[in-house]
Amino acid sequence: MYRYVTENEFRNAFKTWQGGQYKDNFSYDGLKALYEYFEEYEESTGEKIEFDMVAICCEYTEYESIEEFNNAYGKEWTLEELKDHTEVIEFITYELSIFHPDDVTKTSFIIQDF
Repeated sequence: MYRYVTENEFRNAFKTWQGGQYKDNFSYDGLKALYEYFEEYEESTGEKIEFDMVAICCEYTEYESIEEFNNAYGKEWTLEELKDHTEVIEFITYELSIFHPDDVTKTSFIIQDF
């Protein structure tokens, strides 16, 4: 049995969860990007997704900067390298499944952890 979750309900579930440990995993914009990604996935595949906040927090990570990403993945990329080297963008975009935003040089981004 599935119940449709609106974008507002999706965001509020993270921000008001009783345990509290997941409320800061994603920014407001990050939660919007994740919700849109899941909606688009459902529409393109016809497969319904069960809302599991804990699983989402374990499977996806939002990085506030390329430096934070570098620390997590042992990389040494700079913003200039991201602007000039498409293979770096392709690595982040295709191998790590980036979801937000289209340009990682401007703001935070979310990847699917493997």
